[in-house]
Amino acid sequence: MSDSSVAEPVSAGRIVTTAVFHSVLWVVFTVFMVYLVPEFAAQAANAGGALPVLARLMIGLSDFLMHHWFWAVPFLVTADAIAVLAVGKTGGKRGLLVWSVIVSGVLACVVILGTLGMLETISRMA
Repeated sequence: MSDSSVAEPVSAGRIVTTAVFHSVLWVVFTVFMVYLVPEFAAQAANAGGALPVLARLMIGLSDFLMHHWFWAVPFLVTADAIAVLAVGKTGGKRGLLVWSVIVSGVLACVVILGTLGMLETISRMA
């Protein structure tokens, strides 16, 4: 029988693969926030009217990333890479999986909720 309190070791390849996967997620997130959200904000500003809270939050986050990308994006990606390495070494395969689900879930949530907020705003404009 194996001791369930001992984390199963993670290969270096799995850690690198997870870090690359997270990097792709960060690129998709950054493209969404830096290119798509500002385009939507410009269209919404031209249409006039009040924006829903979710749309305003997305625009605010997008503005923050656009003005502070030079330190915010590298900081987030580096922190994630360090976390992947640390979790992979201490938490084993299960810990790495949990961290990956958390990061991908948060980024996907922001993109999906942002898209829904924009679609809601567009439907109100029509």
